[in-house]
Amino acid sequence: MKYNNQLLAIIQVYAPTEKATDEEINLFYKTLQVAQSQTGENVFVIGDFNAKVGQHETEDSENFVLGKFGYGTRNKRGEKLIQHALEYKLTIMNSFFKARKNHKWTWLSPCGNIKNEIDFILSNHPTRITNVEVLNSFGFGSDHRLVRATYMLDQGKKSRTSFKSQPKPLRKDEDISSYLKNLEINIHHLETKQEEDIQTFYNKLANTINTSLVCRLKNSELKTTNKILSESTTTLLERRTELLRTKQKTKEMKEELSTLFKTTSKAIDKDYKDYRYKVIENNLNTYRSTKKAYKKLITHQNWIQNLKSKSEETKTRGDIMNCATDFYKKLYAKSTFCTTTKDTERTNSQNMNDLPLIQEKEVINHIRKLKAEKSPGPDGIQNEALKAGHIARYTDKRWTLETIIWKGPRGKRKRGRPRKRWIEDIKSIAGSEWRKKAMDREVWKKLEAAFSREGVPINILLFHIYLFIFFFMFF
Repeated sequence: MKYNNQLLAIIQVYAPTEKATDEEINLFYKTLQVAQSQTGENVFVIGDFNAKVGQHETEDSENFVLGKFGYGTRNKRGEKLIQHALEYKLTIMNSFFKARKNHKWTWLSPCGNIKNEIDFILSNHPTRITNVEVLNSFGFGSDHRLVRATYMLDQGKKSRTSFKSQPKPLRKDEDISSYLKNLEINIHHLETKQEEDIQTFYNKLANTINTSLVCRLKNSELKTTNKILSESTTTLLERRTELLRTKQKTKEMKEELSTLFKTTSKAIDKDYKDYRYKVIENNLNTYRSTKKAYKKLITHQNWIQNLKSKSEETKTRGDIMNCATDFYKKLYAKSTFCTTTKDTERTNSQNMNDLPLIQEKEVINHIRKLKAEKSPGPDGIQNEALKAGHIARYTDKRWTLETIIWKGPRGKRKRGRPRKRWIEDIKSIAGSEWRKKAMDREVWKKLEAAFSREGVPINILLFHIYLFIFFFMFF
């Protein structure tokens, strides 16, 4: 049974009666073992076991299987049932909930004098079952009574303590290098079998990529804590909390608290301003633009401001919702065209083996066309990780982006103006998003022509060297 992407395996049993031989009992438990081997994580074994488990004994091994609130005395069939439960880590849930003796028995003898508990509910997740009770209100002329269990499905609610955010995209060169090192190590440990299907191999590959992305965050060298508040403001805040927690305050303490409210608010504003100026200054020195700085300083995300429809441009929130609902209604609407029997016969007769296999070049071309800074799919793999791994797969020692981002030789610089990097000449014509433009061959050729019109022979030479390196690497 499937519910909310969870598979619940329910096995209904009817064990042989007391007149049955031991061979029949062993055959019953063997068939039950075969049935349990074909189930998943959530297993229920319910039914008439014709066994009496009785009260809990002093053995510690039975604490997991049997509770304190059993009924009657144990027999040999009950011992067999407890051994089976211990072997397969099942819990007899009837014995874990307290009830009156009249509300515990499940079978009545034909004479009406003997009452036993022989119908049980066994589960491998005892913490999810909140109650087990015997129903006496169903008069359908049977010697058994119904047993009902209340099972709580795991909804998987997200909390602040257990919530795991997605790994940050690969933007810095340090992040990319550490990710590639982890990816190379994890791929070597990846075990593949010829009998495996495509889906299992894909799941393994996605797991290795995600683990290598997570491992780069654990590296102590890459952890950077942006401490905004200074030590003086933190001491002021600690002092303010101490005064607020004190119940009986003196006059001096009240005056100090009133001044602390003013000084702490001013100190926090000053620290945030200093942090803002520092981020902008660092981005201006490194990237010569404030675009990344303002993106880093954003603390919230706004709603969609407008959408373009066929008739006019929507501006209000209600118009945006109506436009989006109309779009998805048309997208998922049923097609009106009808297919003939001949067309269906042709499609059914088509052999799947005639279809060509997906080539490696096609996969590489699609990886190149992936856009950056997009939300990942259900597998959680980011486009930046796929692109970085695609560049790292080359083993013929070809040049990568390290040649372009090279900052020059180490040591002290000479007097005068510092030397430019190749990337600075490219940014002057192509802009800061030159890597995205380089993916499009036609746009890049136009930029090459615009660069050659500048008339600086050294820059043209460097530009052509760069073009050779870039197209040799990607194309």
